[in-house]
Amino acid sequence: MEENKAKTETVKISDLFHLPYGIDEYHSCNPSETEIKFAKDHNQYDARPFQIDKGVTNPELWREWNLDTTDLADVADRAKTYHAKRIAYLENQDVWEPITLKINSYSHDGKKEIADGSHRFEARKLHGYEDIEVYL
Repeated sequence: MEENKAKTETVKISDLFHLPYGIDEYHSCNPSETEIKFAKDHNQYDARPFQIDKGVTNPELWREWNLDTTDLADVADRAKTYHAKRIAYLENQDVWEPITLKINSYSHDGKKEIADGSHRFEARKLHGYEDIEVYL
């Protein structure tokens, strides 16, 4: 098997951002640190990746979040629970795959936007790390 030889670079976490998790501007799916801690304390982890391919959300998650409901608040709560469990899962990992940044996408204060890896980013930030590896 050929080894992945993609180049990486270490970047300060404080120089990065990701868009909020959410369905729309009224239904946030961002878990709080308390919700992530609850997931960790109760061993509620989710190893399933959010994306199954670049820009393609895992269809299993969409089905789960929309099961038996059309209420966006219910869907958002289910998605928020997933995000908390996913971040808790990743925070307990010893190996961290680098994240991917969007090319030429910056916030108003010059932070680089994350394209793929926001759960890993949040997990490292909560774990107290100051930097993270990114693919070049």
